[in-house]
Amino acid sequence: MASGPGSSAEDPVAGWLIVVAGPGKGRQVIIGQQDNTVGRGGGENPPRVCLDFGDAGIARNNAFILRYDPRKRRFKILPGSGTNIVYLNEKALDAPALIDIMDVIEVSETQLLFMPLCSKHFDWSDTYKAEDDTE
Repeated sequence: MASGPGSSAEDPVAGWLIVVAGPGKGRQVIIGQQDNTVGRGGGENPPRVCLDFGDAGIARNNAFILRYDPRKRRFKILPGSGTNIVYLNEKALDAPALIDIMDVIEVSETQLLFMPLCSKHFDWSDTYKAEDDTE
């Protein structure tokens, strides 16, 4: 597994979180498949997705979890074990919720825009054929 800001597991990219406000504005992190713990990093159990951009209010290891389910081809966000409240589209995240393109996650001083790659339209399990451009 890679380490440092913006890292994720080595499985194929399933989407991105883009920092749109707060420390790290303009940076992005990769979301992998299955469960992605999200935190600022440090300690013995680093998160799969690291938001180490200077916002000390983000829990180190598990501020929240982003889950991509390849069978259902959808993402969910789940509350983590951090002490800060996580907001999804300005509503407190008290229970797992579906998350979709352009949704905003807020934790501490950081706002993250969610951009999926995998969805009902695309998954890495799909088989594609190159188009024949001969006439």
